[in-house]
Amino acid sequence: MTRSTAPRQKYRLVHLTCITLFICITLVSAKNIKDEIDSVNALPHHYIVSNAHKCVDIFTENAALARSINYPYGEARAYWRLSLAWHILGKQDERISSLLQAIKRFESMDTSPELAAIYGDYGYAQR
Repeated sequence: MTRSTAPRQKYRLVHLTCITLFICITLVSAKNIKDEIDSVNALPHHYIVSNAHKCVDIFTENAALARSINYPYGEARAYWRLSLAWHILGKQDERISSLLQAIKRFESMDTSPELAAIYGDYGYAQR
């Protein structure tokens, strides 16, 4: 190895180390964001019923956050939970819209248990 190639190799090593570190941090951050989205989507039924106005904003933002990181399951769950808040507020058109958004996302993932439950909610909303 000559003197002129040693600094280049050192630079490449530092560069590759930085890229690897960036990728690791990004992956950990994405997992933390998914955990946060799942946590919000797990808010209990009674909380949504008691805080429906606030939950409209919470679940709308949660769906947008899930969409921004390409997490369709989290986005679908957020729309599903949003539909409950709309129902409590008596906004049936918004409820149906949210349910249809959730159905569309769940269908793209072929998640049968969630689809069965949400179709039940949709049918109940139509009564």
